[in-house]
Amino acid sequence: MKAFQSIKRVFTEKVELNVPVLLICFVISCFIYYVYRTQTLRDDAFSVNLEIRSSNGIVAAGPYRETVQVIVRGSPQDVSKLSAEDFTAYLNLDFATKKGVCDFPVLLELTPRAMEIISLQTKCSPSHIKLEVEEEASAFVPVEPLYSGKPADGYELKSVSVEPPQVEITGARSLVLAKSSFQTKKMSIDGALGDFITDTGLNDKPFSFTYSEDVFRVKFEIVPVKVSRKIDVVKVSLANVPPSLDVVAQTDSIPVTIYGNMLDVEKFVPAQGTVVADCSKVSGAGRFDVPVTITVPPQFSLTGEVVKKVPVTFNTKPVADENKSSAEEPTSDEAGEASAQ
Repeated sequence: MKAFQSIKRVFTEKVELNVPVLLICFVISCFIYYVYRTQTLRDDAFSVNLEIRSSNGIVAAGPYRETVQVIVRGSPQDVSKLSAEDFTAYLNLDFATKKGVCDFPVLLELTPRAMEIISLQTKCSPSHIKLEVEEEASAFVPVEPLYSGKPADGYELKSVSVEPPQVEITGARSLVLAKSSFQTKKMSIDGALGDFITDTGLNDKPFSFTYSEDVFRVKFEIVPVKVSRKIDVVKVSLANVPPSLDVVAQTDSIPVTIYGNMLDVEKFVPAQGTVVADCSKVSGAGRFDVPVTITVPPQFSLTGEVVKKVPVTFNTKPVADENKSSAEEPTSDEAGEASAQ
């Protein structure tokens, strides 16, 4: 017992005599530990998308930053294993109960891999974000096609449609009510020779809304340009003229107007027999209005004023000339006698 008290007394005396030295040693130890920690730890920063979460019908009504910086500190081995996918930054709008501007803390979620690093230190920059919020609303908004260019020569755009024709958006009430329409991303119809379909998205897509559709199917109906063309001179051919009659006067040509695809109409040249006057009903000499048949290729149709009949004048062939020519010809008996002599 006396030995223990003696040792205690000696220790106490030594400590009391060396308090300044002990304090200095403690400070030096802390400094050495701090230097060690700062030299062996590594800082890194990741750009992380900022999410908005709400379950009480309150949503963001104004613009806000899309990303925040997540700053991490840890050992180089641990930090090198991390990436931006290990962190989720979000604002919880459940803290707000009515329309207005609120200051929300930026909250952080870590993946299990990041949570296993016990010594990992994290913070967000900025740590708080001011955001205008209000009640949530939904509406159906029409989607309009946006396109440029023109079809190939001889073709035109007849119609264009979008499927679905509307998109349902959800967001802040004032923003939803102010949105009257959306446009698709711009598409080109330059040089198109026929119908085609393309899938596309919305051209201007504010992230303050959520959307019921992401892809829209746009149908373009491209058709040939239809035109009419008047051909002033088309030759009239006569058919079925009675053999006893001579044609002494006729209409040589008539105008014909055709209708069809522009490219075909421009190249069309009337062939022989396009216009035929049928003289089979003519019974004698005189002037007759003979019915006309106009035949064009099946891709065309006749339009405008169509000529139905043309005047043709006929004379009877002279009978005397026929008798005279018959008399002048020798009979077979006379020819035989002449050959015998």
